[in-house]
Amino acid sequence: MYFKCLAASLSVFSLVACGGGSSGNAVGAASFRSLTSELGQAEDFLEETNPTRVNQIPTSGTARYNGVISVFEAAGPSALDADRFSYSTVGEMAVTANFRNGAVSGSASNFYEVRNPNAASVGQLQSAGQIAGTLTLDAAINSGLVEGEMEGRLIKTSGAATNYDLDVVGIFLGDQADAMLAFGEGQGTTGNRSTSAGAVFVVN
Repeated sequence: MYFKCLAASLSVFSLVACGGGSSGNAVGAASFRSLTSELGQAEDFLEETNPTRVNQIPTSGTARYNGVISVFEAAGPSALDADRFSYSTVGEMAVTANFRNGAVSGSASNFYEVRNPNAASVGQLQSAGQIAGTLTLDAAINSGLVEGEMEGRLIKTSGAATNYDLDVVGIFLGDQADAMLAFGEGQGTTGNRSTSAGAVFVVN
């Protein structure tokens, strides 16, 4: 099941990463451009980098990774299977992996809401503005996979506060766990309304 979901996450990542860059808005535009550009670069990185073999994952020491995350919502039972998004963000992701005890923790912040999440071209992708909130990752390394949960709240540009509760699974990439690809699948709840939500992040 997990490997099927990982394959689905790659297709979702390709959809999210189609921006590759942006003109953005005047406020915070440089940071938004940087994040969307990093998504595009991560797509290329994924095409060129193989998963880390289980026997190559370190068993001691600590690694700190930084990268980019997209949190999104869509109609239907799973946001990962959606052809179109009803809501999307990009933000920064920091992850720490303790290989001795197998603990993985992380935090996502500095989010920007995407004005038009289904834009077909680089030039059309725009920022709706920076939004407040953080998501935290609590996971563990289990037989070569990173498994856990991501929870937190984002305050949308509309002022609505959405709580996210996502199950996360990921893999290490590179010869010595040089990077990590992970996705989350679950719910986003605003008041008494819930919708399918997902996340994809790449850190190295």
